[in-house]
Amino acid sequence: MMKGSPHNRHSLALKLGRLAMPLVAIAIVITRCVSYKTFRRQLQYADPKTVETKADNNLYGILGTESYEDIVRTFRLHQEDLQRLRYVTFGTSHTWGAHILNRQDAYPYLLSPNVTNLAIRGSRYEYPSKCFESTIGDRIFDVAVVEITSSGDELLLHKLRQRFPDMIIIYLRHLSSYDISWCWKNGTKERLFASWAPKHATGSADYYRSLPLFLGKMKDFSEKHKGLGEFQFPAVFQEQNFVARMPQMQQELGQNTFLVDLYATVKDPVEFLYKNFGEYTLLDHHHPSELGHENYATAIKHVVQRALRKYPVNPRVNEMESHDSCVNLFQDELNLGSKVKFVTTGFTRECYTEHKCTFELVGDEKASEAIEGALTVINPGDAFQNLSISFMASNPSHKSISYPNTEVWTSINPTNKIIAKPVTRGNYRELHVVKSMPLGEIPPGKVIINFQLLDNTKDKPFRLVGFMIYTGNVE
Repeated sequence: MMKGSPHNRHSLALKLGRLAMPLVAIAIVITRCVSYKTFRRQLQYADPKTVETKADNNLYGILGTESYEDIVRTFRLHQEDLQRLRYVTFGTSHTWGAHILNRQDAYPYLLSPNVTNLAIRGSRYEYPSKCFESTIGDRIFDVAVVEITSSGDELLLHKLRQRFPDMIIIYLRHLSSYDISWCWKNGTKERLFASWAPKHATGSADYYRSLPLFLGKMKDFSEKHKGLGEFQFPAVFQEQNFVARMPQMQQELGQNTFLVDLYATVKDPVEFLYKNFGEYTLLDHHHPSELGHENYATAIKHVVQRALRKYPVNPRVNEMESHDSCVNLFQDELNLGSKVKFVTTGFTRECYTEHKCTFELVGDEKASEAIEGALTVINPGDAFQNLSISFMASNPSHKSISYPNTEVWTSINPTNKIIAKPVTRGNYRELHVVKSMPLGEIPPGKVIINFQLLDNTKDKPFRLVGFMIYTGNVE
């Protein structure tokens, strides 16, 4: 055939095409890699305050790398599904949002409009751990944030994982400058603000207004008494208790279990105050400030964004392994999952702040002079279960609140009378908390809990917060 014919031109095109194929493949790989890096960068720096480092992986308990498809999927989910996730938060007054100007600025409400905040002021995890079914009810959640405390939290984590096998569970560590003490080698301790500052930092105790001066006095004191003592965090917040046990907890609870610890690298309390905590807490040196809540929310969002890469479209929900029957009078939102009914006599419901309501023991004017009351509850199960009550308590350092001792017994065992003592430990600051007391096992059916006031001299009445009928033990 003649040169330049259509056939020759077609053959030439085929040859050029074969030569170009490797180049096209290389271009596709390059584009794919660039897209991967672009998606990864957009995902990791979606929040300008978020910076990902190798330390972040260790900090949040996230290991390994993700595939290109995972990154693409997460980038799309970040825009479409992140706001639809159903959050539940557990904790103390820190998570509840105490003392900030607007409670809606607390970190749970910064996570998503679909959040249920089940934190309890003045309490830990005894109630949600014992009363998981009554607290959760039929509600379904995708993400749980559990603030670290010193009791009951691990049982709560296991109950969350049993109910929601695929749930993203985040363990949140909060430190308070109130937890810092000067510890002498002889074993005595001086709480930083309760006893050390008035003795050794006169004129600078309000360290928010004179932080450099206050820290300077802490450093000078450490140098002067070197070898005799040191500033320390309490053992409950030491790394070996929480950070070091995370690998075991992740193994027990599954891969979607994470730790958010903004203070993981802090060893020195002086450094902690200067670098991490000066603006993160309120003037009570204890509760998070608006900035502290914002930092927690940012860190939690970062973890959720990454965990979503392997979160199933249809997460599993299991039947609950144990059942309970509980009521919390302290915060109504804790009863949204409960269908429990009860009857009281000799008590009146009083709300002494907008969010705190209790039953006050006032007795019956028509009855004897003794101030008595009763609470009738029902064990709905077909077997014996544990019974506990909870009531308000204060510590000896509280200047305005003290509660009377009250004798308590049940209709099941009327001779076994127990004294409820509404006093809690701790003298480093004023404490007003919820205290629980077990009353033993009760059979199925109706049980009457009787109360009799033992002390009429206190300025406040006995305040009943709730009752718990449950399987297992958290004490």
